[in-house]
Amino acid sequence: MMSDAVEQRQPEGNALSIDQTLLEDLESRALDVSANLDNVLSHLQTQMFEFSRLTLESISVYKLTSDNLTGTLDDCTKRTLELITQCDELDKDFAPLYALAAQIPWTFCSKLCGR
Repeated sequence: MMSDAVEQRQPEGNALSIDQTLLEDLESRALDVSANLDNVLSHLQTQMFEFSRLTLESISVYKLTSDNLTGTLDDCTKRTLELITQCDELDKDFAPLYALAAQIPWTFCSKLCGR
């Protein structure tokens, strides 16, 4: 207990006598706590550097993905416009066929189809 470790003597004024083993034990524990704190802070620093590195890497991946997606969407848009243009040209090319088809009587078509 605390009162066993600290001896009080009154003869020389109010001076206190401190148990040397208690002081050494306290110093030893303080050094242990200090070493543990250094280890924890070192580990925390390592983790913080790793988190920073991973954050930068994820930002890089996000940017690359975004750039690739933009390029792909641009390419798809261009190809879609090309397809629409080709369909319009085909429609113009088939215009005479539509006129010819309108001139064919349905009765003739029915005879050809066997109806």
